[in-house]
Amino acid sequence: MSTVKKTAKAAGLVMVITLVSKITGFLREVVIGSKFGTTKYVDAYNMAQNIPMVLFAAIAASIGTTVIPLFF
Repeated sequence: MSTVKKTAKAAGLVMVITLVSKITGFLREVVIGSKFGTTKYVDAYNMAQNIPMVLFAAIAASIGTTVIPLFF
């Protein structure tokens, strides 16, 4: 298999996994909204979920802008 086909296959797999992740996240939000509505407990839960996501995004962005260009 050529590198172009391997790269396309890997990119397609990442795309499918990302799509499934987005769909399950949307379903999670629908269930939380239908079961709990908009309360202070849901707000606390959302904040507790956002803090690690922001930290992860910052680390991923720093890796993407510094480490990855070193290999090319």
